[in-house]
Amino acid sequence: MRQFVRYYSTTGKIRFQQLLGRSGKYLPMIAKVLSQEGLPEELGYLALLESEFVVNTTSRNGAVGLWQFIATTARRYGLRIDEWVDERRDPVKSTRAAAAYLKDLHDYYGRWYLATAAYNASVRETSTRRYNRAAQKIFGISKRKLSSPRKRTTSCPSSSPSPLIAMDLSKYGLNDVRYEAALDYEEVEVELKAPMKLAALAQSAETDIPDLRDLNPALLRDMTPPGEQSFLTQGAGRKGVHSSCENDRKAESRKTRNRHKSSPTK
Repeated sequence: MRQFVRYYSTTGKIRFQQLLGRSGKYLPMIAKVLSQEGLPEELGYLALLESEFVVNTTSRNGAVGLWQFIATTARRYGLRIDEWVDERRDPVKSTRAAAAYLKDLHDYYGRWYLATAAYNASVRETSTRRYNRAAQKIFGISKRKLSSPRKRTTSCPSSSPSPLIAMDLSKYGLNDVRYEAALDYEEVEVELKAPMKLAALAQSAETDIPDLRDLNPALLRDMTPPGEQSFLTQGAGRKGVHSSCENDRKAESRKTRNRHKSSPTK
């Protein structure tokens, strides 16, 4: 741990400041979700280690998003992945899924530092014996401790120095961190029987397409997916978006039907 702290506060100082700055956009939302789920807020720094807070990042193994979910684990925790959306890229939904996954890992292993170490190795996909060997290698944990009765704990010891440094920046000479503005959003539930163009959705949400895409990186097309779906819109005061979207969809459908009626037959 000491060598990592020394690196991040000296040689890797500038890079770490950049990462901490990027955390400003997502960490408040992540901390809120984790707190709602009864998890330590410090677990939010796991997203820094996984993705460096880049929602669209993809690993060589096909893990995607802030929390680097592979498809099987993502679907197990309720994330939708199809030709329309990839909710691993959705910052809010993927965080809820990560919270549920971490809670299951903690229930299984009994300690947060084991849960965070096991995050990339699913309980259902990795044998306990194999994981115990990995844990011993990483943490120097004795077999005796691993086989002892588990105790639930609210503390969150971690193999990463990120929370340690981030919670006391001045101690490590990191006083010039420029945090990005926190994600300002409202989640709106919309049920559309047919896809709707993003331009119409953006107009209904009183925003523009680039902002809509920035808030909803899970959308893979220029149209919304059919069925019930939640979207993030900029700021508060968007309670009327649901009915507005439905009205816009009906108007767009009428225009389409009218164009078909007026077009000459071959």
